[in-house]
Amino acid sequence: RVGMLVMDEAFDMWNMGKNANDYHLYFKEWWQRDMESMIIRDRNHPSVVFWSIGNEIPEHGGASDGWEWSQKLASYARWLDGTRFITSAVNNVAPPREEMMEMIKNGAGFGFNSPAMKEWNRKHFHELTEGYTSPLDVVGYNYVDYLYDLVVEKYPQRVMLGTESFPLEMDIQWNYVESIPNLIGDFIWTSFDYLGEAGIGRAVYTQPGTELKMGWGGEYPYRLANDSDFDIIGMERPQLAYHRIVWGSDETYIGVRDPKNYGLKEHVSQWGWPELFHSWTWGSEIKSTTIEVYSRAEEVEVFVNGKSVGRKPAGKENRFKAEFELEYQPGTLEAVSYCGGAEVSRDKLETTGAPAALRLIPERNEIIADGNDLAYVKVEIVDSNGRYVPGAEFKLRASLMGEGRLAAFGAAAPSTDENYTKGEFTSYNGIAMAIIRAGKAAGTAVLKVDSEELGSAETEIKLK
Repeated sequence: RVGMLVMDEAFDMWNMGKNANDYHLYFKEWWQRDMESMIIRDRNHPSVVFWSIGNEIPEHGGASDGWEWSQKLASYARWLDGTRFITSAVNNVAPPREEMMEMIKNGAGFGFNSPAMKEWNRKHFHELTEGYTSPLDVVGYNYVDYLYDLVVEKYPQRVMLGTESFPLEMDIQWNYVESIPNLIGDFIWTSFDYLGEAGIGRAVYTQPGTELKMGWGGEYPYRLANDSDFDIIGMERPQLAYHRIVWGSDETYIGVRDPKNYGLKEHVSQWGWPELFHSWTWGSEIKSTTIEVYSRAEEVEVFVNGKSVGRKPAGKENRFKAEFELEYQPGTLEAVSYCGGAEVSRDKLETTGAPAALRLIPERNEIIADGNDLAYVKVEIVDSNGRYVPGAEFKLRASLMGEGRLAAFGAAAPSTDENYTKGEFTSYNGIAMAIIRAGKAAGTAVLKVDSEELGSAETEIKLK
């Protein structure tokens, strides 16, 4: 109904575990019941187009009896529902331990997707994975686009799917999709932020000239991956606008770097994104900053308070980006995209006033009193003219009167030790979110959110 295609995935491991206490302990006993539960639950949903029997299964490179299990699971999925395509996501295969140690000893770096790992996989990947992939209708590939040319050469009839790709490479991956007939699409890791893999998308700043190898995650109290198109309460992040443009949108989008980091070197992991904000509201002491303008047009022009600060090329040839260094002046920041000299689109940011009040925006004003239905209420910090104030951080308290209960209250801060269930949370980038769960009695729920500095605001939700 809303144009979404779903790959429904059963497992992240089979008999070989990824962690000591994960599902591999229960796989042999439970795989059949769990797969049956998933497929019978979802086989009447028209949005489901793939059944995936596993993601990055350790056995996919020929270890243990993974080839036999691939055939067994694919056959069982087809028996339960033969109308969808069967897939599974494979990633690069690690060399045998002795061979890897010898290569490291000889100076080859063997990190994730390192040149040495890619070279070894180009030689051995297909012979090691053919037994695993042969039962599949569509073969998914995670972070191994360097193998696409070999796939087309060795298996010209194989249908491929990019099942995980890095956010910063989506223009590259989408070019593969548009140019390789066998490749039907691509998934970014990831669309929506999540708890766990904490801090893999974080940004770290150092002095210029410093080399920094980004570790896997962030230190406590990092809790979110922070690697997504939408943050954990559903607000758009700058990378989503970039991805829309890669996929064909003619919009223009301005992302502004926090001026406090001006002059520092930013480090992000392969799952990260430059730390940008859709905001032109910064402190009066700020002097300079840099911005990125996303556009598929030939060129973009930037204006500060109506005065042009220059034009730069954008579009596919420049990876849909143009970067500008600016002096910060409160007022308006505008970017205009041009093709053939004619304006295509523009984006405009305004400096707001000081935070003055709270505004509650319910997703909907009526929910069903069935004990399960939910109402999401966005909390915005606004200035005296009712304009949303980006970057505002205030301690907020939420309470619910009447029917239903406050299921959660929080914000999208990736690093925090605050609790989503206590009704108290600090806003992040000027926004928080309350979730109201219906009770089983009809009536009215009244949500109140207050702050010592900003006063309070209320909204009503009807339970029918």
